[in-house]
Amino acid sequence: MTGRWRRQRSPGRRLGVALSVLVLAVTAAGCAPVELPKDRYYRLEVGASAPAAAAPSLAGVLEVARPVADGLVAGQAILYTSGGPGAPLMESDFHFWASAPSVMLQEALVRCLDDAAAADMVVADRMRLPADYRLTGRLIRLERAIGPPAEATLALQLGIHRLRDDRLLFWRRYAATRAAADDSVAAAAPAFNDAFAAVCHDLVADLERHARTAGPGHGGSNRRALASVTW
Repeated sequence: MTGRWRRQRSPGRRLGVALSVLVLAVTAAGCAPVELPKDRYYRLEVGASAPAAAAPSLAGVLEVARPVADGLVAGQAILYTSGGPGAPLMESDFHFWASAPSVMLQEALVRCLDDAAAADMVVADRMRLPADYRLTGRLIRLERAIGPPAEATLALQLGIHRLRDDRLLFWRRYAATRAAADDSVAAAAPAFNDAFAAVCHDLVADLERHARTAGPGHGGSNRRALASVTW
């Protein structure tokens, strides 16, 4: 009787042990740390520009200041909206610009204006060189929209001051929106690049128009032969 009773109880005992092991495994899995997505960083890339002008639009040194940026647009988190006009502006999780937008845009503006030969020399204001002109601005929008349609938007106010008489040559709002392949941040990155290229194109065109209307002698007193700067 005793042996038979033990043989009858053995399957139940094995089932209890198996259930205990299963509970322990599930508990251990629940306590395991959850791996969060890694932060990703993006640059504003300045692509190939139009052929440089035969003569600079501005005779002398053009100094580029950092655009002023306030509020959310000043931060490194990539901003996005969804739901159309009036939708709230939000910060993307785990997706950031590689540097503050004002720094990134300053470097991009120096590169695009230098490539276009907008002046004899184009430098960032941190170079502290004697300058004839100064480009200042304000960043208004730098955001992507979750579709449809998926797109990226850049908007800036930019102006050129002539330093010898503190004259504002022009001040204008530049804005561009470009389509993205899908709703991902990775797809928005090249759309941001295209939007900046459009802004740069319009800015260079304004400088060329100013040069045509101003005529000869519109340069400043610091015009000189200067070595080019590599960025």
